[in-house]
Amino acid sequence: MAETELKELRSAETERQATAKVTATSSYVEHTPKTTSFSAAEEGKATETTDYHNSNKPSMEKIRSKMGEENTKILKIGLIIGGIVIGIVVGLIVILVPLSFSDIKYYEMGFSQRKSTGEVDTSQVYTAGRHFTSLDYTFRVFPRDAHLVEFDNLGIFATPAAGQEAGRSSFELRIDVSFQYFLRPSELAILHSEYELQYRQTIINAAESTIKGVNVFTADQYFKNRTLVEEEMLRRLQNSLGGVDCCDSYCSDTRFKDGQKLDFIDCDTCRTACPADEQTFHVDVRYFQLKQISLPGELRSSFLSQIVELEDAQRETSLQELAIVNANIDRDVQVIQNNATRRREEAEAEAAFIRRQATAESAAIIENARSDGLSMFYDTLNITDAAHKASFDYLRALRRKNKLRLSVGYSQAISGPFTT
Repeated sequence: MAETELKELRSAETERQATAKVTATSSYVEHTPKTTSFSAAEEGKATETTDYHNSNKPSMEKIRSKMGEENTKILKIGLIIGGIVIGIVVGLIVILVPLSFSDIKYYEMGFSQRKSTGEVDTSQVYTAGRHFTSLDYTFRVFPRDAHLVEFDNLGIFATPAAGQEAGRSSFELRIDVSFQYFLRPSELAILHSEYELQYRQTIINAAESTIKGVNVFTADQYFKNRTLVEEEMLRRLQNSLGGVDCCDSYCSDTRFKDGQKLDFIDCDTCRTACPADEQTFHVDVRYFQLKQISLPGELRSSFLSQIVELEDAQRETSLQELAIVNANIDRDVQVIQNNATRRREEAEAEAAFIRRQATAESAAIIENARSDGLSMFYDTLNITDAAHKASFDYLRALRRKNKLRLSVGYSQAISGPFTT
């Protein structure tokens, strides 16, 4: 199909060139001045030429029409080809542009790396995000979060404490420890140039040697002062893996201890810029944990004996304290009982006094009332003789006697039980 169209285009172009020549000749003849004189032969020839051109006018119009159609076809084909090319370009852009972006996770950082050659550009450290790198580039990533290192059943030597086998210079302990370190972004290019991605095992080996070198503590301190041991091991790991007092990259970091927020390190005592040869492994050791401690048999027996003796001493002390507490309790109980007895007796005496006082006051009130009543009685009956008053009082006194039989006579009063 394409070959046929190409032949038609070539044929149309040939006809167009022939038409152009004929048109040029006709134009020349028409614009020739009419005053020119020709011979009969020449006039006949000119007349013949003009007749020829006049006879060919319909074919020229056909040629022009055909050329217009061919040009329209060519224009359509060009538009189709241009549309296809533009579509391909747009499609490539839509496909290739997203592929030119590379991601770094929030817990990573890295360098730009060329895929075709494997060359790594360490001039810039990329952090978390989506970055435009082009199709031939990706990232060589490093962990940005903590690297966890654990040692189980690690052998370490401790000096004997006072009273522990004076003939021995050291004891071997078995400890479980762990620590966490972070890569320094400012020194990541140096770390990559020295170790690439094989830095982990090198750091683990160096850390193991450093921890084993901490042999300044006694076996007692490993149990009784674990905080001191942890701080010393952390300090040595920081100096061994990060450089002696090289803390510029984490001076602003903090950590929590016992629920309180403390400065991770005293930035006033460390150097803000360490030489490259003193930066060691270019990492920050921030946390260290001393976990289980295993003792050899002889030390275990010695510690158990010490613990038993300590427990016995504490038991005796507790028993003595208990006896003192019991004595104090008995004394307090006796004091309380004495106070209660004294207060009860005081209350009883005061109650008896109140009763006697009330009885006396009541008797006085009664006597006063009787006296007032007798006075009113004597006044009412107009008894003024003292003997008569005395006789009346005597008779009243006799009536108060129980089991009294009273009779009236002229010589005596007989009292006693009444019998029939």
